[in-house]
Amino acid sequence: MRISTTTLESFRLWRVDRIDEAELVATIKGEFVPTWRVLFGRAYGKVLEQPDVYRVPDGYACNGYRFEADAVDPALATIDRRGLFEVKATREYGEHIVVAKVDHILGADITEFKTRFGPYQVEKYARSCQWRFELDVFGAERVTYRVFRFSQDPIALDAIEELPLYPYPQLHDECCALVDAFAVYVRRRRLEFYLQPRFEDAPTKPSAASRLQRLRDWLRSRRVIGNDDDLPPAAVRVAELPEPRFTLRPPFPARPRQASLF
Repeated sequence: MRISTTTLESFRLWRVDRIDEAELVATIKGEFVPTWRVLFGRAYGKVLEQPDVYRVPDGYACNGYRFEADAVDPALATIDRRGLFEVKATREYGEHIVVAKVDHILGADITEFKTRFGPYQVEKYARSCQWRFELDVFGAERVTYRVFRFSQDPIALDAIEELPLYPYPQLHDECCALVDAFAVYVRRRRLEFYLQPRFEDAPTKPSAASRLQRLRDWLRSRRVIGNDDDLPPAAVRVAELPEPRFTLRPPFPARPRQASLF
């Protein structure tokens, strides 16, 4: 089966009673109807990716949404243009293919752009499986949720906050377990038809994760290292959720240099 991280996250939410089964099945079938907030976030993301394309007098416009310059320019100032937008990668989990698509990637750093109206719970993002699969599929060192907080009536950018999340030893095993559980559910509900692999999913070159594993195997064969315990951990699991890394509020000063939390 070919499974997107969005579908796996819907499955996780259903398992913890955050959404009903009808919404999960609609996502699997590709019948999910986005809300206006989702459409707003997609339009805002397109503007962040290609601001010159959507620039209009005194602001930006995309897919029927208009954004004032002061609701976009501070967000643009946080983005390193050397990175790539909307990058997709796949990884095999047993007989299944998981597809991950990230908003922005620079080196081994992934950034996910999120729009929110009003306050939000940090746990909502920290509990997601999306960032876990992105780390595992891309072999990345960090996924950062950059949250653009808006107020309504009128719509205005109130704050920009960040939540960085890192790999931990059990991450790959947890991803494998979720894929296996999802596959069991899909077969029980006879929904395999909607998750058929595509031609472009045929492997062409090793992923970053597989190349790293091959390097480790070679080092072990030369007795340079022993088991994985001899390697320094990429990061530690988040025991307590950190507060957002920084908050920019009007008049939105330049993005500060940050020190690692770990």
